[in-house]
Parts: sequence; C-alpha cells; structure tokens
Amino acid sequence: MVVFAVFVSLIWFGMNSDRDNLILTGHCTCKTSTSFQRSDCLSCLTAYDYHRDAHNLSLDKYHCNAFFPGLYEDIHRGVEYWTKRTGIASRDLNITPLKDGMARARIRNGELYIIAAHAKGEDHRRKIAATLSAMYRVLSATPNRSAIPNIEFILSVEDRVDDVNANGHPVWVYSRKATEESVWLIPDFGFWSWGHLSNDIEPYYTQDVDKVLAIESNVPFYEKEKKKNYFAPKLRHALLDAARSEKWGDVKEFNWSKKVNFLSMEDHCRYMFIAHVETSLKYRQACCSVIIAHKLQYIQHHHYLVKTERIATNNVKTFRERYLTPAAEACCWGELWDGWAEVSRGATGGDEVPGYKQGLKSESFLLLGSADMLRFSFLEGNHRGSV
Repeated sequence: MVVFAVFVSLIWFGMNSDRDNLILTGHCTCKTSTSFQRSDCLSCLTAYDYHRDAHNLSLDKYHCNAFFPGLYEDIHRGVEYWTKRTGIASRDLNITPLKDGMARARIRNGELYIIAAHAKGEDHRRKIAATLSAMYRVLSATPNRSAIPNIEFILSVEDRVDDVNANGHPVWVYSRKATEESVWLIPDFGFWSWGHLSNDIEPYYTQDVDKVLAIESNVPFYEKEKKKNYFAPKLRHALLDAARSEKWGDVKEFNWSKKVNFLSMEDHCRYMFIAHVETSLKYRQACCSVIIAHKLQYIQHHHYLVKTERIATNNVKTFRERYLTPAAEACCWGELWDGWAEVSRGATGGDEVPGYKQGLKSESFLLLGSADMLRFSFLEGNHRGSV
C-alpha cells in the first residue's frame, strides 16, 4: 500500500512532459492546474430519473437547471468576462482569424446556417460536421424554436486554443486553460460521433456506454482486476517509470497504427483503477472504476463537476447517468446560446436579411462532398447556389 500511495502521488503531482500536447488525444505539462469552484448545489438535485430523462432532448429551462446544477459554470463565467468588456460586437468576430479547423455560423429563427468552414483534412471536416450536427439535433428537438435567440459565432475543433491563436477572441472551443478566458467551452465532437471505426471506440458515445454496461453487468466492482490501468499513446514517462515491474500496475504504451498494446475503451472498465492524464476523460467516466488523476490543466465543459471524493459508483451516478447524457448535452447547448446572445447583441446583424442570404442551411452543408466542405465560404459563392 505504501508503494501504491507513492505511485498515486506521482500521478497526481509529478507527471510533466517536455512540452504541451493535445487535450483530447494527448497529454499536458501540468505547469498550471485548475481548481474548480461551483455556485450550484449538487446535493440539491430534484427528481431526475436516468431511464426517463437521460435521452430527453426537449427539457425546458426549468428542468435543465433542476436536473443538471453546476453544468453551466463556464458559460456563466464567459458571460461575466465579456459583460465586463462591453460585450461581443461584429468586429470581434470579423477580426478573429478563421484558421484550419474553424467554422463560422449563425442561428436565425431556430435554423442553423453555415457561413464559412476551413478544414485542413478529413479529421477537421468530420469534427466540424459532428459539432454542427450536434447543434442541429438540439435545434430540431426544441419545441419552440422561435424562442431560440438569433446569434452568430465562430467555433474551433482543434484541441488547444493556441493551435488557432484564439486566445483573446470570442471563439467556441472544446477545451481551454484557466488563463484562456475569452473562449467559450462547448461539448466536444464525441458526443455526436468519433468517426474512427478502426480505433475500436464506438462512433457514438452512448454506444460505448452500452458496451460498458454489458461488461459491468457481469463484472461487479469488487471482482474487477485490482490493478492500476493505463493504455495510451504519448505515455507519461513518470507514469511508466513508476509502474514498471509493479504487480499493482498494468501500464503500457500503445501504437495507434500497429495496435500494439491496444485496449478497447470498454475493457478499461474491467480494471478497478484507471489513470487519467487528460485524454478522453468522459469515456473513462463511463466506467464504475476509481479514476486517478493529477489536477487538470485543461478545462472541458463538464469538468466543474469533478470532485476527487466522487469515486466508482458515485462517478457513474454523477457522470455516466447524468452529466454526460444526451439530455445534459442538449441543455448545455441551450444555455450556451442564451448566454452568448446576452453578450453578443452587437454581433447579430443581418436579422432583416432573408434566410436564403444568411448562409447555407446546415442540412445542405452536411450533404456537401468532402472537397467542397474543406474550404467552404457562403459569401464567396462556393455553395453553388444551393440553400
């Protein structure tokens, strides 16, 4: 147990690398970390039923607030940040460079229009399409779409803010550091689909959850492998060194292309302990396992709910069955649109312009061929007249 305690300490405080890397598919330097403070009360939850409510994309604001307290902390932070700076104007969007992995779009009268999209390759294209599809799904499920505010926005599908030089700009992103206060967090593309069948990760997050449930129905927590598990690329050297030759550790580095030491996401859940070094946390939170992690350097939209004492069963109840459900994602998008509209009234020009001039409707954009989607600009006319 002493050895294991030392190992946990190494994981928690000591795993540094020589440079930053990707948040969703890589690792962090941990030169800085984030402590989360919430204004909402998690112990004051109203009558939420997982089987009834988890897939309800049409929850009203009252039920969203009641079922998912604490989910909107970063949205409220963004509203406060930009309110102090007199809000977001069209100029703020216009001076934001639209780099590869970014898209500009607007919502008008409950419809999603695409203005421009820049993708370097298929990975960018899929992630942009997935994020726009996730928004479209929520818009389509909203009973009163006319109540959705008219907004215009820019989003990035890159893992890091500095990959697109977005710090200081009002951009929607998957993750941020605590010091990157101008950006707004959104649910990542994986809530719609991953798009990499060869990785043995189900395209849709809830399908991965189904696989986990199938395994855990036959392997209760007390029968799980009593080892610390971590299989990932770009492995932390401190973690590998600490676990080498130890009976309590099953820590290996794998190669994506060769599938060396590969372990499917659901098979992670066969272990009682899982290490997390800022890669795909939501998939690990689907397991009824103890997650061991250092203080997080990067923030995603649901990280404000992370508490170190919430382990195993409580982790499942908090994340898998509540805050990582389609219903929670839908509520998050709705609150984001409202919060953004509150501070971006100066960036919603064009309300008087008819719909066919607003941009390419998302339904048509998502049917474009890959080549047309990679470098799309409605204003430059490369939509070929289709609306």
